[in-house]
Amino acid sequence: GDTQISHVNFGVVWSPFYGKSAFYSSGLNYFDLYLFAGAGMVVTETQTDFNADPEQDFKPEGALGGGLAFYLGTHAAVRLDFRQFVFQKVEGVGGVANPSEVSLGFGWFF
Repeated sequence: GDTQISHVNFGVVWSPFYGKSAFYSSGLNYFDLYLFAGAGMVVTETQTDFNADPEQDFKPEGALGGGLAFYLGTHAAVRLDFRQFVFQKVEGVGGVANPSEVSLGFGWFF
């Protein structure tokens, strides 16, 4: 099978839902729910036989996902993202591979 070595993608983020919340009237916090769609390139490594040398291949990939950004004041945010990637499996086997990614991040705005 394929082993994913690395990948790079780009896309568009659309934020159709946003809002604000308050905890016991201590101030407002803002949040965004967003969707992601994009495309990219994945580098895979395939070893066809136990003693064979691995072969690297570049394949196009698609990406879909969504997430939540929770803003902590005017300079910071916490993000939770989910992305589903799709690319072609090993030639001859057919089908698609669809690895997933969940990430948690922190942002600081200057």
